[in-house]
Amino acid sequence: PYDLTRNFFDEAQGWSLLDGPVPIHMPVHILQGQQDEPVPWRHALELADRIEGDDVVFSLIKDGDHRLSRPQDLARLIQVVGEARDL
Repeated sequence: PYDLTRNFFDEAQGWSLLDGPVPIHMPVHILQGQQDEPVPWRHALELADRIEGDDVVFSLIKDGDHRLSRPQDLARLIQVVGEARDL
């Protein structure tokens, strides 16, 4: 349901983070659905690998989709944000 134009793809290419190290040096927690079609989970894992900081957590939600909007997904998101707040 997206209007994908040539301009969209040209602009998106300028935002690519997977062509080198990602200079983030703070805690990062990535929640990724394995059933996410627009953003394959391997891309998110590659992003986690390129982050320079040591405190990176990658959580793969095996039956999660792109939106992670089911009650159990939202509960997990709330839990992760709560843990980050307590740091």
